[in-house]
Order: sequence, then C-alpha cells, then structure tokens
Amino acid sequence: MNPLECIAFIVINGDEVLAEKRKLTKKGVPGAVTLPGGHLEDGESPEDALHRELREELGIIPRNTTYVCTLLHRSQEFRKLHYFAIHGWKGDILNNEAEALLWIRFDELGAFDLDVDRIAISEYRRVYPSELESGSDTDEKLETVNEPFKPGDKVTWCKRIPGGDYVYPVQATVLALTAKRVKIEADDDGDIVIRYVPQQSLLRQELPPYTSS
Repeated sequence: MNPLECIAFIVINGDEVLAEKRKLTKKGVPGAVTLPGGHLEDGESPEDALHRELREELGIIPRNTTYVCTLLHRSQEFRKLHYFAIHGWKGDILNNEAEALLWIRFDELGAFDLDVDRIAISEYRRVYPSELESGSDTDEKLETVNEPFKPGDKVTWCKRIPGGDYVYPVQATVLALTAKRVKIEADDDGDIVIRYVPQQSLLRQELPPYTSS
C-alpha cells in the first residue's frame, strides 16, 4: 500500500515552534498536539501543497521556507510526511482548522504527541543550527540534546529506509555503548532486533507515543 503523501509546517518564531491541538472530530489522532499540515492533492507537489495549506489553515504566505526531511508514519493511515521550516511569513496567523494553536519552546518538545514531529524538529535543529537564534538558552538546549546515552535509556531510533532519504521512528532500549556505536534492542515492526547504530540516529523518549482513547 502506497503511503498517503502529506506536508507539515515547522513555523518558527524565535525559540518557539507553532503547534496545533487537533479537534476531537478529526479521524487521525484526535485531540493530539502536532505540527500543522495537510494532505497533497492529486498532481500537487509538496511545495505547492505547502503554500496552499499554509494559506488555508493559517492564513499566511511564507516568505522563507526550508525543506527539512521526509518521514514515514503509521497511524490510521500510512503516511509519508514532508516537513518544511517556515522562518518568515506575510499576514497574521489565524486558526482556521484546529481546536487551538499554541507556541512550544524548543526545549519543551515533549509537548508534541507524535514521534515523527519531534524527530523532524530535532532534524531541523541538527541540520540548520545557524538558523536558530544565538544565545545562552539555545546553547544550553543543544548541549542537553547531545548528552550521552546510558544502558536502559528508552529511545526512538530514526531508522533510515534503504535507497532513499526517508526515515521512520522505531521504539528501542539502549543496551550498551561502544566507541562509535550504540547497541540497542528495538521493536522493528513487531520483530525484536539487536542493532548497532550511530548515536545521532537516536532521540530520547520524552513522552510515550500518542494513542487515541
């Protein structure tokens, strides 16, 4: 089954990211706190969908956008999510779709309910550190992200799909550390596997994955 193509926005204001609380009437992850976004229409490119969805959901026109990454996610639908960072825009942000909009600090990413959103924001911070505002608070947050793992830590492994730039999150536990790799036990689509992976492919689990009630 081909994944449903979607886009998501990392709208940045200083050291904060815009999030939405989804309406309880939504089919996918109702009530969850997520990055805003939407589906691609037939024949639409991710860039075109980005501009359309920003206009429809938030009422803004982007002035400066950066492609961040593409992640695979399983919920009610199997999705391929294209993430874009928005550094500047024209117009006032409006809430046209969500239950509520809120700003979340980079050091409070555990407030997001979906692993893929936290991974995408962490990828943005890793790949584009120069885009972040300088300052002692930002430096302190980056040091916290790079804190060494230890055996027993619960982590999310960003598993890369062979032959592409896509990754998807896999829940794992740290077993041991070597000079260059981290030994993990992972639940890879129902199979318990042992892998040696680079530390930069792992994220700390700040909250358990979201499940709808």
